[in-house]
Amino acid sequence: MKNILVITLIACGTLVSFAQIPKGTILAGASSNLGFSSYKPDGGTSSTSFNIDVKGGYFIINNLVAGLNLGLDRTDAGTTTVTQTNFGLFARYYIMGKIFVGGGFDAVNRNTDFGATTTKFSYIQGNVHAGYALFLTPNIAVEPALNINIQAGDVDAFGVGLGAGFTLFLNRK
Repeated sequence: MKNILVITLIACGTLVSFAQIPKGTILAGASSNLGFSSYKPDGGTSSTSFNIDVKGGYFIINNLVAGLNLGLDRTDAGTTTVTQTNFGLFARYYIMGKIFVGGGFDAVNRNTDFGATTTKFSYIQGNVHAGYALFLTPNIAVEPALNINIQAGDVDAFGVGLGAGFTLFLNRK
């Protein structure tokens, strides 16, 4: 009976130690999506989309990370190509080291090439997200998330999406 109690206490202590991400940990992550779609209202146009986002941050206190993100989106649809770059700040809080909520702001530059003409504009995009960190090892996680984006400036828009990425937790003790 004593052995079972000792093993249970050690197991609980181990789980509690992994239940937080300590101050000083460095976050490095990347997410991407590749989409193909076909629209048929006016004879059919197909499009290809590619997105990559990278982020890096520092845990300023246990479970709270603040950092920078950089993104590139490109959509090709027939003779039209849309290229969008963003740079911004984010913060994320991990609950019990696994469930996270966060948000941030990005400055976005968008270039739309119609073949004969090109339009360029910029806007600010706010975002909130929530998800789950599925740890494959104590330092590597797959993070599916629900994302909500709100755009303002030259364009006003609202979007909801699902995403997933890989995240490294460097210097995690």
